[in-house]
Amino acid sequence: MGKSKKNLLGERFLNITIPKNATITTAKVDWKEDYGYYYDTEKSRIYTELSTNASTFSSSAKPSGRSTSTNYGTWYCSQGEWIDGVYYSTSTYCKPPEIKDAVQEVVNLSGWASGNALAIVTKPDPTGTDGYYFDAYTWDHAETGNEPKIHVEYIAHKIVARQSSSANSIATWATAATLDTSANTNKYGIIVPNGTSKVYAVWIDDATIKGKEFASGSWAASPTTIATGITGLSKNMSAVVDPTNSYIHLTYTDSTNKMVYKKYNTSAWDGSATTLDNTATCEYAAISVNSSTNDLYSFWIRDNDVYYKKAVYSAGPTWTWDTDPTTLESTGTNTYLSSANKDYLSGKIFLEYTTVGSPNYDVEWSYINLNTTPSAPTVLYLNESATSAQLGVANPVAVGDHLPVFSAIYNDPDTGDVSNKYQINIKSLLIATQAALPKFGTQDHPALL
Repeated sequence: MGKSKKNLLGERFLNITIPKNATITTAKVDWKEDYGYYYDTEKSRIYTELSTNASTFSSSAKPSGRSTSTNYGTWYCSQGEWIDGVYYSTSTYCKPPEIKDAVQEVVNLSGWASGNALAIVTKPDPTGTDGYYFDAYTWDHAETGNEPKIHVEYIAHKIVARQSSSANSIATWATAATLDTSANTNKYGIIVPNGTSKVYAVWIDDATIKGKEFASGSWAASPTTIATGITGLSKNMSAVVDPTNSYIHLTYTDSTNKMVYKKYNTSAWDGSATTLDNTATCEYAAISVNSSTNDLYSFWIRDNDVYYKKAVYSAGPTWTWDTDPTTLESTGTNTYLSSANKDYLSGKIFLEYTTVGSPNYDVEWSYINLNTTPSAPTVLYLNESATSAQLGVANPVAVGDHLPVFSAIYNDPDTGDVSNKYQINIKSLLIATQAALPKFGTQDHPALL
């Protein structure tokens, strides 16, 4: 190093496998003393280079020319406390200082990635006096086994995915694949199938919703940023895949606490989200699909009440959401909502939620019917002429034509449903003693008049 008030020391450490934004809990650099000589009290400052991937030091790229961290550690060494051939960390009074804040500055840089190089720059402390000089072993001088060291401990949270070792079996599992790593604690995810031999993972990292696709036996290299959500387990997300198009349908609470929807068309996400509920108190997203029609059902809780909207599917493909939400449950304090991913048990979608009771919490369940029974037809007319069937009479008498014509208005609250059957009961009043004629039963009809 030379006399510390006149010289700088630069060290570059390769392949630092610290994830971006990891929380650094401790960091210290260490040297092994080669030879030193004491003059007086002396201090040094240990910085990191503010670089996402530090370059090699050379005569034209000296430590003095590097941009350094704001934070640093102060190293003070008393007389006689260095020992030739011994690392400073083993001494009593010359232990290297804590530099975790300086390392934190580097791993928080936007371009930092695990496996990059990290450089340390040691400068004289201007508050010290003309002190001592010492020599430290370095790797580039072929001092194998005596190299400078850096010890870093950190905390990082990962999103991982594991695949079962064989199809249709959960007996054994392959090694977990890391999809994302950061220091953020608000980190959870979901995974859905995405067509043949493909799956898609969606997760939230702090408030950023990300995704990766698994295809051709491997995960995408980098995650896709899907949207900005909000922190907190009640501000969750939910996803399903429709069976016809293999589109991914995602609902989540956005950064303004509104319930919104986005879809993935097997290659890209919607640019902007569709707002399902514009009130800024939404939480607990859940979404289900009608596997027969591709219709979607989005559920959420707002101000303790459970709501839902239906999106009607049509070829294209497009999904048209209801204009206004429907209230499903408005009693009690309801939380922790989830729904089945698709319809089960004779055309129903089930959902589960927790109701705050006193003193206990109750787990409630409910369901919606995917098809509503039509109400009775109205404006029932009969006429003897096909061209005037709709102008007939509601209670005809003395019908003379043996092939009368009927008309009625079909009433079904489910958009898109059509009538294809009818029933007619016929009774003769001409002969008082004649029993009621049998009904024709259910008959096909080609069209409605």
